[in-house]
Amino acid sequence: HSVGICYRCHSVIEPLVSRQWFVKTADLAKKAITAVKNGQTKLDPASWDKTFFDWLENIRDWCVSRQLWWGHRIPAFFCPSCQKTLVSREDLTVCPDCQGALKQDPDVLDTWFSSALWPFSTLGWPERTADLARYFPTTVLVTGFDIIFFWVARMMMMGLWVLDEVPFSTVVLHPLVRDEAGKKMSKSKGNVVDPIGIIETYGSDAFRFALTAQASQGQDLRLSENRIAGYGKFINKLWNAARFVLTNLGAETFAGEPWEPSSLPERWIKARLEMTAALCRTYLETFVFDRLAETIYHFVWDEFCDWYLELVKPVLFDESVDPKLVAQTRRNLLRSLVAVLELAHPIVPFVTEEIWSQIPSAPGFLMKRPYPGGEAGEPDLAALSQIGFLMDVVKATRSARADFGVPPGAKVAPLVLTKDPQLLELLKQYSPILLRLMGAESLRTVPEDAVKPKDAAFSVLAWGEVWTPLGGHIDLAVETARLAKEEDFLNREIDRAKIKLQNPEYVAKAPPEVVEETKERLAEMTKKAAAVLKSLAALKEMAP
Repeated sequence: HSVGICYRCHSVIEPLVSRQWFVKTADLAKKAITAVKNGQTKLDPASWDKTFFDWLENIRDWCVSRQLWWGHRIPAFFCPSCQKTLVSREDLTVCPDCQGALKQDPDVLDTWFSSALWPFSTLGWPERTADLARYFPTTVLVTGFDIIFFWVARMMMMGLWVLDEVPFSTVVLHPLVRDEAGKKMSKSKGNVVDPIGIIETYGSDAFRFALTAQASQGQDLRLSENRIAGYGKFINKLWNAARFVLTNLGAETFAGEPWEPSSLPERWIKARLEMTAALCRTYLETFVFDRLAETIYHFVWDEFCDWYLELVKPVLFDESVDPKLVAQTRRNLLRSLVAVLELAHPIVPFVTEEIWSQIPSAPGFLMKRPYPGGEAGEPDLAALSQIGFLMDVVKATRSARADFGVPPGAKVAPLVLTKDPQLLELLKQYSPILLRLMGAESLRTVPEDAVKPKDAAFSVLAWGEVWTPLGGHIDLAVETARLAKEEDFLNREIDRAKIKLQNPEYVAKAPPEVVEETKERLAEMTKKAAAVLKSLAALKEMAP
């Protein structure tokens, strides 16, 4: 038969019948069920409604007495003389029947009973305090789905029974935070990530970002130090970008006037900021925190830092540029930094607040500013299209370098094929910046009837093509052998993963997190194998 084992000391648990205190829960549960069904409290995601109702519709009376050292003591008193038991709101010392001395029950209340009172007991209840009037009920509760019954449902039952109000209007249920191996963190197991050590090493913001970026509503998240370290690099990127902006200001100070974009890069970043802000606001208001973090991450790193700051450097550092244009560029640079700080603040509050405090004439606290993403006008499609063209050229060249193993220091000479005269002029204007971003020695356009060099990697885009000649930069035979070896390795890994997943016994008996990891690895290896096959086919075409 099944034998209970203590999860801490692993000793056998021997059942012992004893007298306990119970709470009758049927009536309490009905009120909580009704509150969710009529929309007084909304669970997000709504898929947890069924779990909530299953718990409460099949609820049993609640054993609330515990034989522990700490907790709220059971308000029951026992008379040894006449065997009478009394329950009272006030402490009793004398038996009202025989005048004998009373003893209070040594048991304490279940932790979840005390926790169920939290929304109002912390605000001065049972007194009708100002704090209780102001903060109860609250708006949003954020908690893990694993305590939807232990805590959420019981707070609902107590709030409705004691004060006849739901304690919160929305409950956001997030996934569990697991260790790197996918196991639930436990002090007893010793697999808990040390938050103090992590924060001292990488900072609170990196820790917050790592948690937020994985807060998918569909699956639990795995927390590892490597992942936190990666987001620490993002925080450094944001800090360095802010230092660049602030150290290159002249007499410019914070001002709340509307944007005055005068150049193509400024028009583009303004349009992208407005689009990103609208998206982030939607994610924030609908509690899709992982998408919020992902959107902010890629915008700040890939667009604001890698493109906008690079595109404005010629204006800032060229002494022949009109000083008025330089001043306006600095003002818009500062405006864009403020917008970035506002977007990122809910996820990385500490570093953004510190940067905000260093902006000349910045008023008050960043945390008090409204979140961006309100009504925006029509996006500047022309600016988006033109900068998008420049990005396409750079990405195509970088992709060719990465796919075919071009050494980092090698200078390529990409060719651009397009018949749009406006794009050709744009390419000419921005080619000095593009050369630096691509690691190229030249960038030329070719006529429509040009023939692609046999040794060139190519990308076909909506507006034309980018050719990247590789002759002299790679050894076709060596690169083909390297990719063939990688293809062989990937295929073996794919076969190994498929065999595991096609085995019903493995899927049934292996821990769910291990099965999920195998599925993820299969998807990743399959994607890599497709990319390698594409590169091998291109190398075959290049062969003499």
